[in-house]
Amino acid sequence: MSALREEILAVIGELQESRREARRAKRRYAHALRRSALTLSGLSVVHRRQLLRMLRISQENYDATVTCIDHASRRPPWSGLSFDLKRRLLQDVEAQHSAAEISVVSDPRLAANRRALRYLWNLWAEYRVAEWVRDTNQRRGVAPSSARVYEELLRQAEAAPPALRGHLQRARTRNAKRKWAGRWRKTWSGKLGTLAIGDVDDPAQFQEKALFCLARARC
Repeated sequence: MSALREEILAVIGELQESRREARRAKRRYAHALRRSALTLSGLSVVHRRQLLRMLRISQENYDATVTCIDHASRRPPWSGLSFDLKRRLLQDVEAQHSAAEISVVSDPRLAANRRALRYLWNLWAEYRVAEWVRDTNQRRGVAPSSARVYEELLRQAEAAPPALRGHLQRARTRNAKRKWAGRWRKTWSGKLGTLAIGDVDDPAQFQEKALFCLARARC
């Protein structure tokens, strides 16, 4: 009888703790919503347009948009928010604008948009390069050379609209490419290094093991 009573009390205790945790989660969510609303009102028109343009460039990839804007904007109110709250904030900004409005601020044919769009397309190309390097590090066990990384940047830039493609960043000389590589590593947490040689079937891959790997790869 005593054992049964203890078991019942234990179940009651678990239910009470579950209810308390549910109430705490509800309060955290309500607080996050209030903070999001306050932050949304504090975003400038320029910052809202930046979010909408990057969302269009990334083809509505919310996580990639937040990651890119993190590198573009390091000032409050954006910089002090968690990733999840930034994602919710991005969704709120999108919900406040019609598809037609987003198309207008993202139209590269309009002269007023081109400077901002060139900057964001450069940022997007560098983000895609960072993802490619990380995938190459982890999936193939290869750290591509500086020259190969720059070639990938040019390939990613080809996705830009024709009105912008000829105006994206280009490094004409070897020294300029080296300076770009240094800036790129600093921005996207890359570093110079080599990857340990493992079981690689294609001997040509050994020749690719050289300079670039990202922080999350094993270097």
